[in-house]
This record gives sequence, structure tokens and C-alpha cells, in this order.
Amino acid sequence: MVFEVEKKFQFLQKEEKDAIMERLSIDAKYIGSKIMHSFIFQAPNYLRVRLSEHKITVTHKSGEPGDIARKETDLTLADEQLIPFLSLLEALGYVSCTHVMTKRDTFIMDGLTVETNEIDGLGFFAEIEGLTENKDEVNSIIQGIDRLKSRLRLEEVDKSKYKSLLNEFLEKNREVMIPGKILSYL
Repeated sequence: MVFEVEKKFQFLQKEEKDAIMERLSIDAKYIGSKIMHSFIFQAPNYLRVRLSEHKITVTHKSGEPGDIARKETDLTLADEQLIPFLSLLEALGYVSCTHVMTKRDTFIMDGLTVETNEIDGLGFFAEIEGLTENKDEVNSIIQGIDRLKSRLRLEEVDKSKYKSLLNEFLEKNREVMIPGKILSYL
């Protein structure tokens, strides 16, 4: 079991994101850019099916959006497994989801992953995260994230505000899952 430890930051304008990108280009190692199509199911539990770079990843996270440390379980599917998997989800009660398109730039700095995200219809965000299999390391990762956010001059988004913003977006854009539509983004 992996613990994802992360904090989120919101940019109100693209210029704020560009300023962070500039700071990161000086001190961080650039990993790359990608476009991701995520299909987020909220009921009966949170589940994400993400298609990016010809890869399908199914993610289940415990806890609530905005929690600092959540258990995360990932499953990678082959293309031919997607339709049967979506049929299984439907049988389990996952019938509606929200399509979220994200442009992400990823950096490594101080041993942590820093991602800037442009989320279609939601805005500009950044995340600083670390992963660990050892629950005893969570506090150390949080301290590292706090040091890095200070260096980058990032203001953390309020957890309840982020959760509300995300839930409102997901609710407004939710639609019945159509496996062929999801498959079209591969």
C-alpha cells in the first residue's frame, strides 16, 4: 500500500502559473509534459480511470479530496481490458462519471514531485507530493513539502475550498458513462 502525501495550490491567473514554471525551470529537474483524460467516479466510491500517453491507470484513493495523506492503489490496464473493466464498474454501481482533461508539467525538486496542472474548466493548480510505503515517513514528507512550498512562494489552497470547488465541478459535469466514449481518448 502506498501513501500519497500531497498539498495543492491554486493559481487564480495563468501568469501566476507561469511565474512558478519559471522558478521551477531554474532549480528543478524537468520530467515532461503530458495531456491526461481522467474519468472520475464519485459513487459508490471515489475511483479514477486515467488515459495518458497510451496508458490506462485505474486509481482508488482513500479519504477525501484535499486530505494531505491518502492511501492510493493503482492498477494498470491493457487497452483490451478497458471495456470489460468498465462493464465490471457498471455492474458494481459506477454508472456516471466526469471527464476531466488536464495538461500537466512535472518536475522533481528536493526529492519531491512538483506538478503544475491546467485543468480544463477548473483552472490552474500545482501539487507537491511524495510517495511512501511507510506510514511513519508521512510527517517527514509533509515537512519537506512545507519547506519546498516556502521556497517556491506557493499559497496552499484551503482544503474545504478545494473539496467544494472540485465537487461542484464534478457534479456539474457528470454524465452517464459510455465505454466507447472513454475508449475514444486512447
